[in-house]
Amino acid sequence: MTASLPIDESPSAAHGPTGSHAGSSFQYGWWSYVDKDIRAVLGESVQGPLDRKYCGGGSLTACRDILISTLKEAAGRTAAQVYPGDDQCSAGDQWCADSIVQRTLGGIKHGRISWQNRPTYQQVVEFTSHR
Repeated sequence: MTASLPIDESPSAAHGPTGSHAGSSFQYGWWSYVDKDIRAVLGESVQGPLDRKYCGGGSLTACRDILISTLKEAAGRTAAQVYPGDDQCSAGDQWCADSIVQRTLGGIKHGRISWQNRPTYQQVVEFTSHR
């Protein structure tokens, strides 16, 4: 399954033709599957449910245990493990790892900007004439 939907979508990872630090994250849809599965395990009504309950094999106790253990494992990681560094950033530098690196176009160069949670639909409106 992970060959179809990548699971590490950090802002600094290279995704598609734009390369790393392009500002893209949360592109592949795992988030909605996890949300739907956990709601089903909790016994909530889920529209278009998955074919089965995955977290903890459907057991609320087992699901809770796996979520707690993986959260503890994640919390035990060092900043350098979470943000390993690349050609743009030092290991452990969260702000840099999450930043958007502007691509130089012509002679204009801009510095990094903070990662932004932009909408998936962006609209440009052009006003061709004005008074």
